[in-house]
Amino acid sequence: MATRASASDRLVPAEYHVLLALAAGERHIDSIPGDVEHLSMGKIALEIPLLRAVLRRLARAGLIVSTESRDTPHDLDHVHFQITRDGERRLSKETEHMARIMRAQDPVDD
Repeated sequence: MATRASASDRLVPAEYHVLLALAAGERHIDSIPGDVEHLSMGKIALEIPLLRAVLRRLARAGLIVSTESRDTPHDLDHVHFQITRDGERRLSKETEHMARIMRAQDPVDD
């Protein structure tokens, strides 16, 4: 199973892509799987149980927050999520890390 998101661990792909989706703005729980699938070019399909586990890990790490619907509070199906400043910093750090790896993989032109 995927590791828990914390300040010192690397994000697993599902966590990274959820943060990436939320970086574009607040999202309803139902829209996140489609956003993640699009951003991952179809490589990550989040079923509801996995999505909820990822959202819980990211929230516990302080990387996202939930905003309940005013119409139906405490109903997870009507919850929106947004990235926090810590989440934005973590996403940026993780993206930079991946870019360094990709640059290291590129052959140097002579």
